Amino acid sequence: MHDARQMADFLSTLQGKRVLITTHAAPDGDAIGSVSAMAYLLAEVGAQVKIILIGGCPDNLKWVLPPVDGGDEGCGVERVRRFSELAHWVPDVFVAVDCGDGERPGGEIADFFVRQLLPASQWK
Repeated sequence: MHDARQMADFLSTLQGKRVLITTHAAPDGDAIGSVSAMAYLLAEVGAQVKIILIGGCPDNLKWVLPPVDGGDEGCGVERVRRFSELAHWVPDVFVAVDCGDGERPGGEIADFFVRQLLPASQWK
C-alpha cells in the first residue's frame, strides 16, 4: 500500500467479510498487539472478525486482546480457542500477523491454511 487512500479502499472491500486473524504459535507481546490492532481495525470497517491463537495468550497480555465474544464493549471480535470451533464458519480472508513464514502459526492452522490450500513457498 502506498498511501492512506489505497489502504482505505482496500479496507472497504472487507466490509461484511469473515476474517480470521492469527499469529505465530506461543505468541509474545508484539504478536498479541498486532493481532489486537488488526482485529479492532477490521471490526471497525465492518468485517466479521475471529481471532485464534495456537497455544493461547500469556496471562500478562490478556488485557490487550479484545474481550471474549465481544464482551460488553460490543467490539465485534470473537476469540476462538480451537480450530474445530470454526467448522461452520469459513473465513473469506485469513490474516497472519508477525509471522515470517507459513509454518509459524503452528498446529492445525498451518496444516489447513498453508499445507492444504497453499504451498508454503507461495505463502505471503
